[in-house]
Amino acid sequence: MNQKDLKGFSLLEVLITILLTAIGILGVVAMQSRSIQYTQDAVERNTAMTLSEQLIEIMRANPCAIYEKVPPVTPMAEELKSTSLFYGATATGGCTGDSNATTRATTLRDAWVQQLQNALPGASYSVCRSSTPENCDEKGSMLEIRISWQGRDAYCDGQCNFFTRVEI
Repeated sequence: MNQKDLKGFSLLEVLITILLTAIGILGVVAMQSRSIQYTQDAVERNTAMTLSEQLIEIMRANPCAIYEKVPPVTPMAEELKSTSLFYGATATGGCTGDSNATTRATTLRDAWVQQLQNALPGASYSVCRSSTPENCDEKGSMLEIRISWQGRDAYCDGQCNFFTRVEI
């Protein structure tokens, strides 16, 4: 083989290398965009979890808005109020005979709702008594907190949900 037959061979190698490098870079860019979407979803779920924990602590700090008798006596399932300031935005069951406690609980709940709406796009929530997971049957001693918001990616089909069950 002489020098004349080998002309252009290194050019072909360079073109193949550039093609493979371009494919690799496109893969990294695609992976980065998916990573950003998953990170955003994780941030939203973490925010929902944190807000759920805050609502639980607000409810614990205001037992007269949750229980018929304060402090709650055993069995606790029979002591939960049928309606409470915390069982949704329209409930009115406050602290009987203590308007300051009712005002404080209402103010804390309303501030929490505002924080929820600021932190998660299109957010809504509900609190209900639940004897089994994801079943608001108004029985049992467990409270279930449901937080829903508009997801930014297709991971949760546009409507993301977070559930927490707790015995206050």
